[in-house]
Amino acid sequence: MIKRSILKKITDKFSGTNDHLRVSLEIRPDGIAWAEASGTAVPGFGFEDCRPAKRAQVLQDLVGKRGWTGTITTLVLPLDQYQVFQMDRPDGIDESELGDALRWKLKDLLDFSPTDAVSDVFPFPEDASRGRGELVNVVAARKSLVSELVALVNDSGLKLECVDIAELALRNLVSRLEGLCKPLQQTVLVSDAVAAETKMPLVALGTHELRGIARPCAVFTLPER
Repeated sequence: MIKRSILKKITDKFSGTNDHLRVSLEIRPDGIAWAEASGTAVPGFGFEDCRPAKRAQVLQDLVGKRGWTGTITTLVLPLDQYQVFQMDRPDGIDESELGDALRWKLKDLLDFSPTDAVSDVFPFPEDASRGRGELVNVVAARKSLVSELVALVNDSGLKLECVDIAELALRNLVSRLEGLCKPLQQTVLVSDAVAAETKMPLVALGTHELRGIARPCAVFTLPER
């Protein structure tokens, strides 16, 4: 996940957490993809078709139907709502200030004003820089759009913990999931974040603690043929 999440810049945490449940959401123009993980129940995932004008009511209904009020939630931004750039890391800038420092260097790359941008950084692999020096990946999203999604989730009664992007959600999980293949006797494992992205039939394998991942992860596999 992004080290200093976008969420922490634009919203405060709510109280009333459901400690036994975690929810991941991706709110798209065509609907809401969701996945839930609990240490005491079979993980679930699904997709709710709806237009943007209806998604507030659809999400509120979903929260009520599945008993998610107060549940810690991760919001994964759709691919079309953010951009990722590789940039030289400036010298003498503290890591906590990199996002803001590099945001202004994006002015010629963004299709909107940097004043309406919220940004953050994550490491660029050293072996992929090819002698260019230290690079970082810079994530930029339109602040007004992210704020709208944050308000939508908070207004539904969920407790929004962080905003993530698909690349980081997958990167963090892949290495951890590989370690579960042998004990679960599976060659293919799918996380709850990926499960929320697909309508493909999957088989739930329960919720598992993964090293370096803050929340328990619901794990799935492909059905046997």
